[in-house]
Amino acid sequence: MVNNIILPEELIDWINQGKKFQIIDITLDNLLKDLKIKSKWIPVHELIDHISELDRDIPLILSCRVGADSFVMMNILSTQYQMNNVISLKSGFIGLEKLIEKQA
Repeated sequence: MVNNIILPEELIDWINQGKKFQIIDITLDNLLKDLKIKSKWIPVHELIDHISELDRDIPLILSCRVGADSFVMMNILSTQYQMNNVISLKSGFIGLEKLIEKQA
C-alpha cells in the first residue's frame, strides 16, 4: 500500500490473511456483491450522510468502478473529516474483477 492506495492484489492478500478492515462499495450499482466480497454498499452521493457508519479504528477501503471516485472521496474524508484510515482501491471494481477472473 502506497499513499493510501491499495492494489487489487493487496486487497486479496488482506482477505486471505483475515486482516481486519472495512470495505465500502461506493458504486451506484453495488458491484462488489457480484464478486462475493463482504462489503457495505453506500453510493458515493450518500457517503457523507452515512459517515457515522464508517469505522475509524480499522483500515477503511473505498471501492468504486475504476478507482477515480474512491480516490476523490478518500481525499475528502481525510482532509475534511480527519479520517486517517481511508484507503482507495486502485482500479476499483474493474481491476479487482479482472484479477479474480485471471486467478480462476
